[in-house]
This record gives sequence, C-alpha cells and structure tokens, in this order.
Amino acid sequence: MTSTNTDAISPPPTTPAEAECAEPARQSRWVTTAWCAHWFLRMFVAGYFFIYGWSKVFLLQMGTIDYPESLITVGEKSPMGILWTWMGYSPTIQFAAGAIEVLVGLLLLWRRTAALGALAGLGAGFSVWLLNMTYDVPVKGLSGMLAVLSAVILIPWIPRVFRFLIGAPVNRAVLPNAVPPEKLRRVTRFFPALAAVCAIALPFATQSMALSDYGTEDEATPLAGVWRVHTDSRGPAENLAEDSRWSQIAFGRRPATGPSTSSPDGEPQPQVVSVREVDGTLWIGTYSLRGEPGGDADPTVDVTLDAKLGGDTNLGQNPDDGGDAESHDSEVVEESFTVSLGGDELTLGGDRTLHATRDTEGEYLFDKGFSWSGKPVNR
Repeated sequence: MTSTNTDAISPPPTTPAEAECAEPARQSRWVTTAWCAHWFLRMFVAGYFFIYGWSKVFLLQMGTIDYPESLITVGEKSPMGILWTWMGYSPTIQFAAGAIEVLVGLLLLWRRTAALGALAGLGAGFSVWLLNMTYDVPVKGLSGMLAVLSAVILIPWIPRVFRFLIGAPVNRAVLPNAVPPEKLRRVTRFFPALAAVCAIALPFATQSMALSDYGTEDEATPLAGVWRVHTDSRGPAENLAEDSRWSQIAFGRRPATGPSTSSPDGEPQPQVVSVREVDGTLWIGTYSLRGEPGGDADPTVDVTLDAKLGGDTNLGQNPDDGGDAESHDSEVVEESFTVSLGGDELTLGGDRTLHATRDTEGEYLFDKGFSWSGKPVNR
C-alpha cells in the first residue's frame, strides 16, 4: 500500500507578486510591440535629459554672472532673468541639477534601472516645469512633457511600487522583452553600456574642443570691475531725463563668446561691458583692451554698445555664455579711449575724458563670497 501525499508532489500556491515575476512562456506580438515602443520612449526621454543635464554640468545653460550684471537692478529683470541670475551665481546648484538629469538619463538606458530613472525623471521634470511656469521660461511644454513621459515609462512598475509603499513583499520582476529572439538579444544587450559610454564621453570631448578654441582659463583684464564715473567732459543736458553722460561702467572679466564676438588671431578677445547713463539708460556691449596699463605706451580700450534695455528687449543670457543680445533699436555706440589706471582710479581719455573710481558697493555681490564664520548679510 502506497502513501498518496499530495503536498509532496503539488507545487505550492503562488502569491500575486510571484505570479507577476513568472517568466512568460510565450510573448505575443502586441506585447513585443508595446515593449519596443516603451524602449524608444525611454531613449527619447533619456536623450533630452542628457542634453539639458550636460548643459548645466558644464555651466552652459545659465552660465555664470559677471560684473556687467551688477548694473541691472532687480526691478529691471524679467522673471526668467531672476532665475538665470540665481542659477548663474550658484554654479554648485547648477552643476548638481545637471548631474541629477544626467543620472536620470543613465538610469533610463537599462531596463533593470528604468523604474528608478522614471521616478527620478518624474521628480526632476516636474521641478523644472514648476520653475518654468513660475519664472516664465519659454520651454514650459517640453519640461512638462518630460515629466508626463517619465510617468508613462513608470506604468509597468506601478503595482510593484505600490506594494513597496504599503510594505507588501516585492519579488524580482521578470518583464517581457522588447527583442524576443535570443540570438538578437545577445547583440542588443550591449547597447545600454555603449550608449552610456557615448553619453559621457562625447560631451567631454566636445567641451574640450570648445575650450581649446576659446581658452581654458578666464583672463580678467585690469579694467574688470564696476566703476563709478565722477566727471565727464561732456556737458550736462538741459533735461536730466535726456542726459546721456555715463554714470557707471562695469567691465566684465570673461570673454564674450559666439560668432558675432569672435576675433581674428592676434586680436584681443572682446569681453562684456555694461554702461549706465545719467538718465537711467542701460547699455550692454563688448570692449577690447589693447596693451597693459603701466607699459611703454598708453593702452586703449574700444567700447561697442549695441543692446539697450527697454520693454521686451532680449539682453540674452550673459553674453559670456552664448546669449544673443538683440538691439532695442538701430542705435550702436562705438567709442575708443586711452586708459590710465592707478589703483582704484581710472581715467578714460580721447574725444572726451571720464574720471572714475572703483565702485565697491557695485562689486559687493562678487566680493562677499561664502564663509562658515562671520555674520551673513541679507540685503
């Protein structure tokens, strides 16, 4: 007589989590098509996160602020200009935001990490969308789309995420394949690693080539800083609202970039300058310093002002990070001066003469810096 122990030969009952993890015996064409679309969607979203992430990592999207920014008051800035100035003043924050976006792109390349990438992408995309909406940045639709698409990518893992949140057991997931044939999968399995290498190596290569074209170091001229003009050889206007004498000059410390400001070999690289007139008009342009103060011959500086603040004029991002300064009208101011510099005293001579002293209050934002000790100043 033999014993019939059904428990010994019957498989144990499966939980819902284990049933989901079971390897599908057969995969329909619709499932394969859906997972192919899911794969293309991941690559599409990852690509955009790489583009915006690296632009922040290399401080290209918001750039960094320079002395000419100090002459633009908070009330004169657009909401987007406020955001760009804040991010430009905080390169660490800008770098960190870009690093998160690059990490989202990398996580989306592998299916095993796609859920984590989609969660991070949803958070990053929503945060950028909220900033774009509240600071009136023009790419509102794109940032919102990236947040929504990240949520769509997350859909296959939502049940597992829910079970994790409620403390239920979550086993290893076995999901359908976008490429069912085993032989073809042996080749495509290396794509994520190859894409990751390209996504990291190519930005560094292109950035290295760009630095070789424009120089790897910022070379501040002796004029760099904010200067307050005390005397101008031109007489004052009868109406103060029409007085075009200069009251403040801010010479930048970094070269302007872009095809419109590139210079031939041997010529000084134009740098950013801003000028505030007595009547309140603000100009943005470039300057080129030839020679060094204290040399055998007096150095000269050529100033070109071609963008005037007014209305919806787009003064661009900082011209040193690629912004295109559009002229408010057809006016262009071009002047050339000889330079006499001694300590905090500056004299610009030529068709007219200006005497100026260094404006320490105008440079306060750049000189204060960060410190663990000392009393913070909020003004």
